[in-house]
Amino acid sequence: MLITKKIRLKPTTEQEILFRKSAGVSRWAYNFFLGENERIYREYIDNGKVGKKSISEGDVRKYINNVLKPTTHSWLKEVGSNVMKQGVKDASLALQRYFKGLSGKPKFKSKHKDRPSFYVNYESLSRKQGGFQGEKIGFVKTSEALPKLNKNEKYSNPRITFDGKYWYLSVGYEVQENTVELTGESLGIDLGVKDLAICSNGKVYKNINKTQRVKKLEKKLKREQRKLSRKIENNIQSYKSN
Repeated sequence: MLITKKIRLKPTTEQEILFRKSAGVSRWAYNFFLGENERIYREYIDNGKVGKKSISEGDVRKYINNVLKPTTHSWLKEVGSNVMKQGVKDASLALQRYFKGLSGKPKFKSKHKDRPSFYVNYESLSRKQGGFQGEKIGFVKTSEALPKLNKNEKYSNPRITFDGKYWYLSVGYEVQENTVELTGESLGIDLGVKDLAICSNGKVYKNINKTQRVKKLEKKLKREQRKLSRKIENNIQSYKSN
């Protein structure tokens, strides 16, 4: 079974700058793919519906890597190579879902409205004590440890996102699903006051509200509430006398 874990990050100032650059590249790649497809489709219509109606994800990535990155878009080299690649893939997948009628037409991402996020190469992502190691971003501290994986396993679709205050890493990973064997046994349950539940198989589940610890906490709560009431009353009397 595949589950997802979201962990808050503790990046350095330099890493946070790189995070923002990576999110910008991811957004740019997404928008570039959508823009190229719109351009190709307009040319198709203008040519009397002759020629290509769309451009593939692979062709766009080749153009970015072979033409743009070495010349006018050298800033793409500042972040991990998979950031741009996955941004194009995400846009291609969104467009395919639209063509299949599974979702609405994908919109261009806005720097001010969309949540900053980018993909982290799963092959280079590794769990370390106190954090993780990622492509181009180095060692990043985390608020808690990443889930442990078995040998030769990798995290699925790792992404770094920003919620306006904190940066987070979300990863998917496989866990073994526990199967419960049904016995077919019928069970009667009697709910009570002294005991929470008494089952027909002899098991008794205690009511935690009847334990000594809970009773002590309830007494402490009453004492604190009386103290608070006295303080409020004294403040009122003091205010009236002034």
